[in-house]
Amino acid sequence: MAHLPLERAHFILNGASRYRGGGPGMPVEEQTQYNTSYQIRGTGYYRWGQKLTVPYRAIKKLSFPIHKLGIPGTDNVTFGIRKVSDGSLITSKVWGQAVDLPASATWEEVEFDAAATIDEEVYIYVEFTGGSADNCVMSNYQNTDVKANENTVRYQSSWGDLATLDTAYRYTWEEPGPPPAVTVVSSSILGNKETEQGSILVNRNAERPGVLSNVESPGGAIFSNVGDERSGIRSGRA
Repeated sequence: MAHLPLERAHFILNGASRYRGGGPGMPVEEQTQYNTSYQIRGTGYYRWGQKLTVPYRAIKKLSFPIHKLGIPGTDNVTFGIRKVSDGSLITSKVWGQAVDLPASATWEEVEFDAAATIDEEVYIYVEFTGGSADNCVMSNYQNTDVKANENTVRYQSSWGDLATLDTAYRYTWEEPGPPPAVTVVSSSILGNKETEQGSILVNRNAERPGVLSNVESPGGAIFSNVGDERSGIRSGRA
């Protein structure tokens, strides 16, 4: 039977769409080295992943090399991304049931329903809240520091850093749309604004917003020196 190339292999299992490999044409950020495994289970650390900074990218897919130990049951395995700043969820996707994982480390991937635009430090992780010590999901990581400015993290009741380890991961991303435009409007200074009647307002004093100088009317009249203390009084009418 013919097989698709790894980067295009697409699997359907229990209704969950899953991919292996980043897919053609999409840029990838990754740390692919691993030599050690650790348990992910509800009776211990139930999230395991990597802390890293995403520099304004829209993450579409997320992959980890994971496998099962024993028979972990039908609880779901979820891939997610959370903010380091407050722990809030940015996006997540169910991979499928833990029992359907292979028995040896294999790159498994989810595609998020919508690309998540991120420009900050985040946790990317695998989550599994079922199982036991002998029946669980296994995460795979490198037991040395191989990726600068990143490190392994794990979660039970709070996030913990393992500064000299790096979890294996891969995410594919696309260019996000332009950031929202920020318009700054200064209401203190108006200069050289021509009205429909042809009059010109010039040099409104920001420190003395009640002062209008050199305002010429269509009839040629000049209004000047309208002071704050006498606002509304016209002087020097031609």
